Amino acid sequence: MQASCDDLGMKFVDFFSSDMYDLTQDESQERLLSFAGQFFSTVEKGYPVPRVFQPLKRRQFSYQSGSAGEPVELRGKRVLLLADREEEGSNLEGMIQRFLGAFSGTVERVNLSDVGIKGGCLGCVQCAFDNECVYQDRDGYIEFYKQKVTTADIFVCASDLTGRYLSSSWKQFYDRRFFNTHIPTIAGKQLAFIISGPLSQNANLREVLNASVEMDHANLAGIVTDEFGDSAAISGLLDRLAEKALSLSEQGFVKPETFLGVSGRKIFRDAVWGRMRFPFLADHKFYTENGYYDFPQEDTEALEFSLEMIEAIKDPETKQEIRKSLKSSMVDSLKHIVETR
Repeated sequence: MQASCDDLGMKFVDFFSSDMYDLTQDESQERLLSFAGQFFSTVEKGYPVPRVFQPLKRRQFSYQSGSAGEPVELRGKRVLLLADREEEGSNLEGMIQRFLGAFSGTVERVNLSDVGIKGGCLGCVQCAFDNECVYQDRDGYIEFYKQKVTTADIFVCASDLTGRYLSSSWKQFYDRRFFNTHIPTIAGKQLAFIISGPLSQNANLREVLNASVEMDHANLAGIVTDEFGDSAAISGLLDRLAEKALSLSEQGFVKPETFLGVSGRKIFRDAVWGRMRFPFLADHKFYTENGYYDFPQEDTEALEFSLEMIEAIKDPETKQEIRKSLKSSMVDSLKHIVETR
């Protein structure tokens, strides 16, 4: 939001990030009133506010794919490439064609305009009970998502940057996925992005892409953009992306989650366990059946060890001895694995 305001020459005062039930608490009400007071005072008195984001600078560059490399076999893997538009001669179209040409088999390409999306998510939460969307049988999105997206081994999203996000068509596509509520639907899949535009200047969007993949329990095979203006390098990256995505898919590889994935999953886990169990009954059923409710911590061996050591360091001499060997002791059990693997 602030980046968009900066781009438009508007003044961005501040933000107030609150939980949906904060207004039920006296302390939170007071915080909101304090924030509002500062906000309106800034506006009324015309106080200066800092700009945070530099304008995006799109490179004037025409991508030329060059001669094709050695194509790779699909080896039974299904690849779906979903693009927001087709524009002959554009950098995005050129990159898409280079990527498709990196495979010796047929890759399914679909344009978002052909999916038949008749509207955005209404936020009506009618899907909460059983993942039944109000658009059911009214447009082509749900059938497309179930029949094409969830069955692909490798899912590739191709888009131009529009402002600070992908295109409006992609925004609609991602919003409509909420008919699955908070249930990951492409776990274990390989995801990749082909983007035309200055992604490196848009750190927030890159974090959104990384977080969305992790929240889906999928793997980000890679992102290729045209922003650095080197056709040969871009072609090499696209060829490598095709080969890498196939290899990772065959291995069933998914990178360990970072804070983005772990924290997001635990936020939903705790919410669905508690106050959001109703109406999100479909989430609760899925979380129960798939072991999402992994609390309290049941690592009894580690807990017993911790309790014993806490008791031991009550003795000052023992505490000092343990302090000296603490770092080496942490890795002793791992040395054999490292040396023998």
